[in-house]
Amino acid sequence: MEAHRLSALPHEELRSARSGEAYALSAVLPTGALPVFAHHDVLSPGRRASATHAHSHVTELVLVLAGAVVVIDGEREVPLACGEFVVIPPGCAHHVENRGPDEARLLVLASRQPEDTVTYPP
Repeated sequence: MEAHRLSALPHEELRSARSGEAYALSAVLPTGALPVFAHHDVLSPGRRASATHAHSHVTELVLVLAGAVVVIDGEREVPLACGEFVVIPPGCAHHVENRGPDEARLLVLASRQPEDTVTYPP
């Protein structure tokens, strides 16, 4: 067993392969044999965590560690403040935005499903 510090993990800027849009700074957390993919995202004001996407078999949990974000699912918007979270089921096209004036930090957990495919609606 080893202690880890989020701030010490290497964070890389995510970018859209299509448009070049810069997204969150993201670090993958070492989860060992757990059947969970976990990452820490840092969203500057005005940034999205990723492009709008849907997973075929993966459930995601987005927990706000600092700041505030909006999770957008089609035409529905779910505002989340620090300490709040949302569970996103498979097949739900979504993205997360930081519309506030302050940096937002997220912990995103996703089930590991080898058969999962990700789609990006137009």
